[in-house]
Amino acid sequence: MTRRLNSKFYPTESCLMSRINYDSMSDVELKQYFLKHRGDQTAFQAFVNK
Repeated sequence: MTRRLNSKFYPTESCLMSRINYDSMSDVELKQYFLKHRGDQTAFQAFVNK
């Protein structure tokens, strides 16, 4: 069984330069993303502001 990666967390090669839409993430998704990318200050601010 193969698990498909969520594109909000793992952008495809063609959109690596695009911004991540933190507003479209649920609270749980945003928390998971932030915990995996602790250096992302924008993700931190989005998490704090939710």
